Amino acid sequence: MLRKINDVLIYAMFCFLCGTGFMMKFSFVKGAGIQTVIGLSKPEWETLHLYAGVIMLVGVVIHLLLNRKFIENALCAKSKIAAAIFALVGAAIILGLALFPKKTQKGQPNIQTAAQSAAVSK
Repeated sequence: MLRKINDVLIYAMFCFLCGTGFMMKFSFVKGAGIQTVIGLSKPEWETLHLYAGVIMLVGVVIHLLLNRKFIENALCAKSKIAAAIFALVGAAIILGLALFPKKTQKGQPNIQTAAQSAAVSK
């Protein structure tokens, strides 16, 4: 029963993440002022998107733990070392991307939209 509940949770979070991701990318127009969708602004949607991602990540970890015997048998039936390497590579990819330093270009001019230019000139 726990597996079914967890699978439904992962599916619901995946759908929510896809929906909010596309909505934030295509529904909000940069420089058009305060915009809302269902009464929530883009920063509020971004926060919900982040929390849904964390919930989905926890669900995926639970899913992997609940199905570890299948994973061990399917991937690494004879070798515990191969299973450990598989887990370490996955962890390295996740942590590497999560902790990768952000770089900003120095000396690049700020690109302003027409609305921002008009607001600055007033």
